[in-house]
Amino acid sequence: GYYQNGGLATLLHLTAYANTTTGNGGGIFQSAGSITIRSSIFQGNSGASGPAIFISGTPNNIDYNYYHDHASNPVVGAGLGANSVNSNLVPPGMIDPANGDYHLADTAAAIDLADPNSPVLYDFDLDPRPSNQGFDMGADELAGCYARVNGDIYGSIQLALQMADPGDQIDVA
Repeated sequence: GYYQNGGLATLLHLTAYANTTTGNGGGIFQSAGSITIRSSIFQGNSGASGPAIFISGTPNNIDYNYYHDHASNPVVGAGLGANSVNSNLVPPGMIDPANGDYHLADTAAAIDLADPNSPVLYDFDLDPRPSNQGFDMGADELAGCYARVNGDIYGSIQLALQMADPGDQIDVA
């Protein structure tokens, strides 16, 4: 898990899976400072209180996160976020997290649900974000259609069109 004891932390597009503590905050424990947590997946974390996130400092911005498979309220000390998903029935859709494969499956529930204004342009495999219709939650961006304009590669045709100048050639794969 992650521990914060002061300062300002911005955590975007994380995947926190099966972290365990006998204390609070299995995925993230914040004791002081200010924190932003967005567009992340928390699955199967455990702790005495706040199995996904425990906040005792100042929550700055917690939203667009996917919480799954937690025995109690996943977040203590702050709200889940109006655009977050909290489901013990539907997993976020990682391929095989128990064996270290945190990639999203083609049918993953966390696809296209992340913050539409995310500043993160690449996932942990260096696949461009966003791909398809929007940003995916977690560390992985499901690779979709790619478009190239003047040597720059984009994860969606729409973004390539917005970046192209009149007369530019757009290659799609």
